[in-house]
Amino acid sequence: MTALSLLTALGKALNLEARGHYHMSLSHWLNRAKIEEHLDWHRCLIQPSPFISVFNNEHDANRRAQYHVDRGCSGVFVAEIDTSFLEPVTLQINFAHETVQLPVWKNYENTTFISTQAVRRHLGVSHSVSQLSEWFALEYIPASMIRHTVAF
Repeated sequence: MTALSLLTALGKALNLEARGHYHMSLSHWLNRAKIEEHLDWHRCLIQPSPFISVFNNEHDANRRAQYHVDRGCSGVFVAEIDTSFLEPVTLQINFAHETVQLPVWKNYENTTFISTQAVRRHLGVSHSVSQLSEWFALEYIPASMIRHTVAF
């Protein structure tokens, strides 16, 4: 997979870290509205997101990076990441009137990746703001998963 860093920062150990961190129930920030806000290319984020955009191919990651560079963003880069240690698991999200079992992928460092296909199916995220090649990591991608980066 290839990670696109836009609203993230390279941490001290070259971790990819989202600028937004939420220390509250998953339903508050892992819901349709917050995900659509992150996925919509044309929307300005009101508050930092805990999501890091990840694509399953380099072409789409580079295309998204160039889109943001063309609009004046700086510090944009693409990182190739190693996903060989990811395992499928289920993330339970307790909403007021329902519980959602969201299929995700995690590794031994508790790094979580979610596909747009899963959030479309289980959270009702609109097809108009998501593409099937896009995934997102929650909060961080550790340095141990980063193979290399390319600045734009």
